Amino acid sequence: MANPGFESKRSPQDPLAQPIRAFAEGNYVAARKIFEQLSNNEKLSDAGRETAKQLSAATRIDPFTIWVGLICLGVFTGAVILTSLIQP
Repeated sequence: MANPGFESKRSPQDPLAQPIRAFAEGNYVAARKIFEQLSNNEKLSDAGRETAKQLSAATRIDPFTIWVGLICLGVFTGAVILTSLIQP
């Protein structure tokens, strides 16, 4: 669910308004792509580029999540192999 209070603080001319709207709508891939473009945009102020960098980092996948997923997959695979070896 979008946070109308957060979006309403941005004017439509603000370059961060579009990716924030995409983020609020749940389109994280598009938001991250626009944030990364804005973080390298020399026309944007330093504060705007820093905000874009922070928001881009906030939309990345947490490496811990990937490791936990891989460990769970490994445990599941090990359980299936162990169970199939123990069966008569």
